Amino acid sequence: MSTQAQAVIGALYGDEGKGLMVDRLAAATPGAVVVRSNGGAQAGHTVLGEAGTRHVFHHVGAGSFAGAATHFSRFFVAHPMLLLDELAALGQLGVKPEISSDPRAPVTTPFDVIINQALELARGTARHGSCGLGFGETIERNLRPEFALSMKDLFRPDLHARLVSIRDAWVPVRLAALGITALPAELAAALADDITIARFEADCAAYLDRVALWPDRRLCERGPVIFEAAQGLELDQDRGAFPHVTRSNTGLANMLAISAEAGIAELDATYATRCYTTRHGAGPLKGQGNRIWRVSSCFIASNRFKDSPLIWRLRWI
Repeated sequence: MSTQAQAVIGALYGDEGKGLMVDRLAAATPGAVVVRSNGGAQAGHTVLGEAGTRHVFHHVGAGSFAGAATHFSRFFVAHPMLLLDELAALGQLGVKPEISSDPRAPVTTPFDVIINQALELARGTARHGSCGLGFGETIERNLRPEFALSMKDLFRPDLHARLVSIRDAWVPVRLAALGITALPAELAAALADDITIARFEADCAAYLDRVALWPDRRLCERGPVIFEAAQGLELDQDRGAFPHVTRSNTGLANMLAISAEAGIAELDATYATRCYTTRHGAGPLKGQGNRIWRVSSCFIASNRFKDSPLIWRLRWI
């Protein structure tokens, strides 16, 4: 059982090639487990397999093509609805990763997504560039114990009652705090429809069929550890340009906390970067110059937008 671990961290604003590096480390580390140390389904780490296969990893660790297992740490925000889609896509490529999760990992509900999307729409032309997947709203809700939902809570016999409480008690309070007095019709319909909860409960049941409970403190029993961070250091909640940051620690902080629990004594960290940096959406990008490319004229396959007017900016390092 090793007390050493490897780590891959983005040095900039994301899109630095973390997935590629994790894939290479996993290929050189038989029996590895890739630990998601922050973020959630909004991450997108692209890996090209030797046979020409390609996948953008959101939940599942980017070492999966190399046979590595995946572990969701207590700092990773799980999104049952989207994990199932990703597993189906990987299954078509012949990849069936082993996945475990710390019981404390927060879980996104459809209501977090609704609030997130409503807030971003309400910003109009001043949008932050949110992916709209409910990541930050999940963390906000989990600050309230009576509305919190984590991996272990998916086993609760009163899960349905908790979800109803989130919808009926939490959502109105949160929307009021954000100054949102009315939802767009599509979001309002999804919020009011009981089928939203029913479908989410079905997703949670399927999620539990694929994800095993495994505490962070026993990580080393699973194999050599490779930490995979999401986003980049310039988006860290404690050092980035607020409010244009992600709601997580994108560097070593979470990894060190997990390592302390797991008995990992040494971390070998790789900081990923390119000869240029990019930034999606709003927020400062020093030295970007006067030229700004829109996605329609400067497109990279791993950076896709849907229904977004936000620009994609670049500068040389």
